Amino acid sequence: MRLIILVFILIFLNCSEQNNTELKKNKSTNGISNNFIVPTKEKLLEIIKPNIQFRDSIFIKIKTAKNLSEADSIFNNFYKKYRYTFPSFHMTQNSPNAMDSINAFFLKNGFRIADNEGDAFNLVINTDYLLKNIGKYISPTLVEYYNIIDEEDKNEDFYEDGGMRITFDELGDRILRWEKFLLMHNDFSQKVQIERTINRYEHFYLIPMDYHPLFNSGTKQNKLDPNILMIYKRYVLRNPNTDFGKYMSEYLIVLENNNYEYNNNVKQYLKSIDPDVR
Repeated sequence: MRLIILVFILIFLNCSEQNNTELKKNKSTNGISNNFIVPTKEKLLEIIKPNIQFRDSIFIKIKTAKNLSEADSIFNNFYKKYRYTFPSFHMTQNSPNAMDSINAFFLKNGFRIADNEGDAFNLVINTDYLLKNIGKYISPTLVEYYNIIDEEDKNEDFYEDGGMRITFDELGDRILRWEKFLLMHNDFSQKVQIERTINRYEHFYLIPMDYHPLFNSGTKQNKLDPNILMIYKRYVLRNPNTDFGKYMSEYLIVLENNNYEYNNNVKQYLKSIDPDVR
């Protein structure tokens, strides 16, 4: 009897797993298949139509808000909750011409392709579209904030498992841009999030890791890469009075006193800035 029950359970679990796999494989919106050889614009519109309707309903709420504070709150809540919740689609025959046409279509309708995994393409909000259509109904500070977000999104995330996806100069520019924003808007509602972003950028700018070592670990001295040293000095020269510029100025003195080697003195200084240093 126990054996029969066990067999039944195993069959049930196997069927459930097959169903779940099929649902993931054929993800759809309102019963519409998202799997295509090359999708037509009409089919793509069917996929995102519910999202367009929902977004436009949010636009109405923002436009009819009692004041800027309420409008900002509605916009923020919408952006945080739904930025990455849009449907993906599968296209088995990818070509540059087809992708250019599809990208243009999505941008026009308020979305953009964030990335792809094989034949699966993921959609996110096109922030630029939102700001052009609703920017005048929210505060100028919030528009400025999301313009920075949009610029960074368009230039991709700054790192992946394989290493940095942007240059150190570009990473330094991001730190500087957010520092200037907080200097102008110290009481901004997203201040904590911005500070986390700055700390994250500073971590990758300063801390040696396997995929961007910073120091030439292949040499006995384990010295700072000359190109990185040049970038650090250039940042301090251009931004001596910013918070991070002051950190960098102190750090360069520590490096110089230690012959630009990654030793315990340098490591302890970095730990005083970032406790995650190993």
